[in-house]
Amino acid sequence: MSVRGTFISSFCKGEGMSGKRKEQIEFRYYEMPENLPILALMGDSWKMEYGKDTPGLHFHNFMEIGYCHYGAGTMTVENDEIRFEPDTFTIIPKNVPHKTLSDKGDVGFWEYLFVDVDSFVKEIYQDNAAFARTLIKRINSQVHFIDADRNPGLAEPVKQLFQEMSEKKEFYREKCRGILQVLLLEIARNSREKQPANDRNVRKQTSEPENHHVQITAALHYIEAHYAEELKIRKLADVCHMSETHFRRVFHEIMNMTPSQYVNLVRIEAACELMQRSDLSMTRISEQTGFGATSTFNRNFKEMTGMSPYQWKRNPEKLTGRNKYRISALRGWY
Repeated sequence: MSVRGTFISSFCKGEGMSGKRKEQIEFRYYEMPENLPILALMGDSWKMEYGKDTPGLHFHNFMEIGYCHYGAGTMTVENDEIRFEPDTFTIIPKNVPHKTLSDKGDVGFWEYLFVDVDSFVKEIYQDNAAFARTLIKRINSQVHFIDADRNPGLAEPVKQLFQEMSEKKEFYREKCRGILQVLLLEIARNSREKQPANDRNVRKQTSEPENHHVQITAALHYIEAHYAEELKIRKLADVCHMSETHFRRVFHEIMNMTPSQYVNLVRIEAACELMQRSDLSMTRISEQTGFGATSTFNRNFKEMTGMSPYQWKRNPEKLTGRNKYRISALRGWY
């Protein structure tokens, strides 16, 4: 079954000590179609004044590749602001907060591809796990803001992917996989190894202090990579170089949920994907998604979705309304 939809968690942070309202951030959780590690968001519905209705930052569980057909404005990526114009490409790794803001009154047209980098690379290089891990790290280490004329090595395969996903001619899935492999290798080649998470390949245009949400980016990456394991809050705090108490406070302030609730969100989404794409027993699914005991899996699943895993498996499309998730997650953003 090809799944069209997205889990979104909207986290509207409250007022700080100064009384000023803090920035909103959204977690947009997409699902891949079957048999292809690429999800395309294309067409006339993406012609709009960007940022007019959703001005806050957001981040994704997959890499975002964007192409600006027309329009101008500013893109914010973590602490950086970059002007964009027609024929601009962006490659933004998962879990990197960003937003697009059109110039006032200017209608723009962006189209997007979301790529499951981790699964695709691990599949392609399944006989060389060490190389796959190194490649994934390089690909996810850097944001790319591309002028098509100045970097054809990155721009051309991106254009080819958009064309194939638009036309969907015979064998387009197979061709997309080949083009994607070339693109990811080119991204890795253009990325600097061991680059700090907040030192992106973008032009710095702001000297504002570090945005608060950047502090927990390392924890978000760690959860994505290790959700199937036993996760201690102490470890998440360590990867963010914080005390556990401070980490809990900062995480909740940014995400409007506890670290444990966020871990459960990621695990439940992974469980839903396994239920859709396999015939594994609930015991095996609970083990592979980090819950361990089936009773723990069942309890957390029902708390989050309002139904048991068995009910969800029989009819996953029931989860279409805001009230279906207890922690402000919903489907069908696009």
